[in-house]
Amino acid sequence: MAVEVPKSGRAVLNRGADGGICPEMYEDMPDLLKKAQEKPNFVINQILNAPAQHMIDTFKGAILAPGDPATRIHPQVACGLVKKDTDGLIITINEVEWSPEKIRYTFATNAMAAGVPPLGCCMTGGVGGDVTVTILSDETCRYQQNGYVEPRRCGPLCCCCCMCLCWGCAVQKVLNAQLKASEKQWLKANPSAKVSAKATE
Repeated sequence: MAVEVPKSGRAVLNRGADGGICPEMYEDMPDLLKKAQEKPNFVINQILNAPAQHMIDTFKGAILAPGDPATRIHPQVACGLVKKDTDGLIITINEVEWSPEKIRYTFATNAMAAGVPPLGCCMTGGVGGDVTVTILSDETCRYQQNGYVEPRRCGPLCCCCCMCLCWGCAVQKVLNAQLKASEKQWLKANPSAKVSAKATE
């Protein structure tokens, strides 16, 4: 029997109480989310000509733990949900907040796997993010993300600070490109859609 999700709400993962929702083996890496919220090294801010639900699907992946069904506001978003995405990241969604106007969720990396650079590679130690998708209309949304990517080690000619900033810029560029590609895919599948928003980065 499907669990009905309220029209609005907020939920935060409690590791002590929610072990059945999110197994301990998926413990997230410390401080990544805090760094993403307090001192992000990449920021995404785009208005997109595609529905919010479609844009969230841009970063879909294989579900490893489904999370709390009472907070499943999207097939890929629920409190305690764990997934491995196409960039090779295994992440846990720590908090979700939703209303008819917006969807917000936070996440942090559990582990790195062999994936697509710059996210899935030996030099990236993990990623945390705070994402808000605001519904502007049935066919447009604003996608915002404050994120932090942790470098695993320095290159031979780079200091840690430079490495962190460089990886942040690289990740921002990749994510912006993925969002635009997803928008383009939706517009191609919906040629009658009215293009009314200008993209911002």
